[in-house]
Amino acid sequence: MIQDDIQNEAVDAWEQAGYVGTLNLGVGCGKTFCFFKSLYRLQDAGLLTSDDPVVFKAERSNRWENTVIPEADKFESIFGKNPVKDFKIEFYTYQALVDTSHAKFSCLDEVHSGASAHYHVNLLQALNGYVLGL
Repeated sequence: MIQDDIQNEAVDAWEQAGYVGTLNLGVGCGKTFCFFKSLYRLQDAGLLTSDDPVVFKAERSNRWENTVIPEADKFESIFGKNPVKDFKIEFYTYQALVDTSHAKFSCLDEVHSGASAHYHVNLLQALNGYVLGL
């Protein structure tokens, strides 16, 4: 099975679960690409617009610059779409404890970090929209 098939099957399962769930994929399978594909999947279903707030939370502050932006450029070279340009994505770390309950869609990178008692609020704030855990 090729990487694109693995990603598509994971996003299909997330969609079938009502656009809420966590992807259990190994390192290098393309979880960031799954996030990107989920944005366009929601848009294609009429559930998300380019103006709707999307939140991406991670445990490391360098995740946006070192991974998301370069991966968005790579995604654009393959699929002709750049999610960082096409959607209103807000980036936060778990440690910031910023209220993100306004988001229509939340992606929680390394979601297992959010399960600690101190960071559990991150999970609770995400529950009022579509949620993808990586």
